[in-house]
Amino acid sequence: SNNVSAFKDANFVTNIAMGEWPTLIAADNDSSITYVTVLHDQVTVLDGTTVVGKVPKKYEPYGVVVNPVNGNAYISDLDSTVQIANGTSLITNVSITNPNLPPPNNGAGWLQPIVVDSDTGLVYVASWSHGMMYVLDGNNVVANYRAGWGVKDMAIDESRGYIYLAHSEPNATYPHNISVFNLATQQFSFI
Repeated sequence: SNNVSAFKDANFVTNIAMGEWPTLIAADNDSSITYVTVLHDQVTVLDGTTVVGKVPKKYEPYGVVVNPVNGNAYISDLDSTVQIANGTSLITNVSITNPNLPPPNNGAGWLQPIVVDSDTGLVYVASWSHGMMYVLDGNNVVANYRAGWGVKDMAIDESRGYIYLAHSEPNATYPHNISVFNLATQQFSFI
């Protein structure tokens, strides 16, 4: 239906028109702003149920998180990019490259799931097409790790210190489609 449904106190409020393929949503808990990625459009910015604008588009925005440490939204894009925005203002586009590939064809590919560690402000984004996870501190890529192929979703458990990655493509290394990243040791284990 190309819209987002809004609820308050378990009651339906309204549908909000978005454009083609609204994908993921992140709310800024320190303000009234909510970000909605629209795969074939832009990131729509809401204030309550009112569209207040859009973040300028790079290619196809997919995932979004709000970093509580700096208040910025981090938007994964299917064109090897993480966009950083605040409200409708684009701060920067961070190009992500795969260190295992030679230039000029060394883009990170389809960056899809993205999570933030609210204690450190580090942002973790995974590439579906390259099986890599990248770490951003502010607007700098500070680390990269080999993850499973076809990462479709991630969840962070800050209290226990793990990031869980779900893979869509099983293989000998990742037979059960889950890998676990230990935040303390900065290493993966595979389930």
